[in-house]
Amino acid sequence: MRDALALAGHRTAIEHLLTPVALDPSRWLGVHRCVRCGRHWAEDSITSGHADLFFVYPVHTADPRAWLAAAHPLQPDHLA
Repeated sequence: MRDALALAGHRTAIEHLLTPVALDPSRWLGVHRCVRCGRHWAEDSITSGHADLFFVYPVHTADPRAWLAAAHPLQPDHLA
């Protein structure tokens, strides 16, 4: 959870630089591209049951749609 909070703060700081490339609203996952450097960022979320916490992390891919199709949402136990 601590890591997710840090990543959520990072998302807030850079979200104005990110543009969506591939989105999967059914799983609350997405891949965005930085308009400055071109790097890809995955967007994910966890829920506390009361609120959703969205965060981003860098991914290395030449095919954002294929990366998204194969991706699995992170679970809270992975972020402990």
